[in-house]
Amino acid sequence: MTYAATVFAEALPGIDCGRGTNLAFRVLGAPWLHAEHLCDRLKQARPAGVTFFPYRYVAATGEYAGRELDGVRLTVVDPKRFRPAETSLTVLRTLAEQYGDKRIWHHKGVRPRWFDTLYGTARARSFVRSEEPLKNLFATWARERRAFTAARASALLYT
Repeated sequence: MTYAATVFAEALPGIDCGRGTNLAFRVLGAPWLHAEHLCDRLKQARPAGVTFFPYRYVAATGEYAGRELDGVRLTVVDPKRFRPAETSLTVLRTLAEQYGDKRIWHHKGVRPRWFDTLYGTARARSFVRSEEPLKNLFATWARERRAFTAARASALLYT
């Protein structure tokens, strides 16, 4: 369930997503990350349906392979309320605020176009890098989701 909330790490190699471990896409880590502090900040942000726990693990692949990383484990506690895309942008914004934009977006091998492909738009990347409150983007998504749901309902032949 956390894959869609952590897959952004595929485009941001400065952040490990546990690929090759038994917690692939359920953890995020880096040698520069301080998990307890990050978890505290994420708890304050309160993304719906998910909790965050400090978790140390050994990276299996990528730049940090073989290194023990301080990481954060994501656990979905309410699947009906969990919004993976909102959670991922909240995590990214929090990481950038805590550790600086350079660690996230200027690391060797960053693939901005792949990030945009993962989110289906460049709007998510530009928004998360801005200082505008994320709740504004999330409200836009909610309006667009309601409009799509209404349009889709009129096109369904069978329910």
